[in-house]
Amino acid sequence: MFVNHLMRFCLVGSFLLGSIALAQTDETDLFAPEPFDPMLVDWLPLTPGVSYRVIKPSDGQPIAKVGDYVTISYTAYVKGSAEPFGTSPAKKKFTFILGKSSVLDGIQHGVNGMQVGEYRQLLIAPEKGFGDKDKDNVPAGSTLIIDVHLIDIFLPVATQILEPGTGVRKAQAGDIITINYVGKLEDGTIFDTNDSDTQPLVFGISAGTVITGLSKGVIGMVVGEKRQLNIPAQLAYGEKETPEIPANSKLIYEIKCLAIEDGCIIKTFKEGDGPALNEGQVGEVAIRLEGLNGKVLYDTKYSKPIKIRINRSIQPAGLYDIALGMQEGEIRHATIKSKMSFKPGKPAGEMPMNVVIELISIVEDQ
Repeated sequence: MFVNHLMRFCLVGSFLLGSIALAQTDETDLFAPEPFDPMLVDWLPLTPGVSYRVIKPSDGQPIAKVGDYVTISYTAYVKGSAEPFGTSPAKKKFTFILGKSSVLDGIQHGVNGMQVGEYRQLLIAPEKGFGDKDKDNVPAGSTLIIDVHLIDIFLPVATQILEPGTGVRKAQAGDIITINYVGKLEDGTIFDTNDSDTQPLVFGISAGTVITGLSKGVIGMVVGEKRQLNIPAQLAYGEKETPEIPANSKLIYEIKCLAIEDGCIIKTFKEGDGPALNEGQVGEVAIRLEGLNGKVLYDTKYSKPIKIRINRSIQPAGLYDIALGMQEGEIRHATIKSKMSFKPGKPAGEMPMNVVIELISIVEDQ
């Protein structure tokens, strides 16, 4: 069995979703050195609060529309500053669903209608950007200039029901699902299968532990259902090549849903080498909480490590199961279902979320 082909760890951090990363790109020379000066060119209005200018047109490639997956690179400025506050990491792209994600409104309006290969500059008013809130090194009420290159457009996962199921509950983001599967290339070559009810694959939907196309393709399934997934390369392994899967391969999965459950699914990303964290002890941790849509809820990256006591009163409730038994130096990645999230009435109450946590040290015994 080659289950490892399905597994991958993913931490998404982007200013578009709330956290700002600085890096260099090799495309900035296509843009004006001071793009913030609207006197240099006429800005064309798209919608109230968003205007644009084309820096480099495309040659008639496909046009982005709402519902498409789009892949872009970007550089972001505060109007009046020649220094960028955020860029897509070098040699890395950013992909989102146009019109159906938590990306800034101004970005979504600006990318809608772009052609693949086009370079565009966006002028975004505060109400379509970060509004009246300070965001890292972006002052409240800032007008933004975003340089955008549309790299690719692709369609979502195509699904076909092969056999209806007998269950009532439909799988959704945050659930833990158990499946059997066969993975094929377009020519029918099988590259991965568990092919046995005794070795099913268990994963958290939208937890980032399997390829994106598989996680999205199981949404809506019921127990007993058989389904075929046609997954574009961008939602599989993309340009990465493995011994069994060529680069840029579209994948076909035939899957059967065996179970859908609440709870936490936990995976160790890095083994620890220190003592284990037990009931009642206090651990100093670095932690990141994000909604299943990628919105960052809390991240010690922007503050400092925090201390948590391991007992059943901890919030979110699923954090008890995630942190209990961790060794110093260990990093875990988990998905918390809504019933094990924050209590109703609290910020992010009952919101399913992904968690990445590192135990730095045990600071207090029982």
